[in-house]
Amino acid sequence: MHSRCTSSHSRTREFDHGTNYHSLYAHLANARVSPGDVLQEGATLGQVGDTGSLKGSYLYFEIRKGGKAVDPLPWLVPSP
Repeated sequence: MHSRCTSSHSRTREFDHGTNYHSLYAHLANARVSPGDVLQEGATLGQVGDTGSLKGSYLYFEIRKGGKAVDPLPWLVPSP
């Protein structure tokens, strides 16, 4: 599977996985990908760090289908 970085805003990256799915990663201390990059599975997207939030260091992660957030668990559990 590969994905394409489609947008970036400061410490946020969004990726197009095809078939109307996108993933969003926010609060990155630094990003290692830029819009237009094509990524292979396992690629390092960036590093989580303290971006000034009162919560401290954390990563915001979201899967969207057709622009709407969906349960990310199927994307995080390995296939049998």
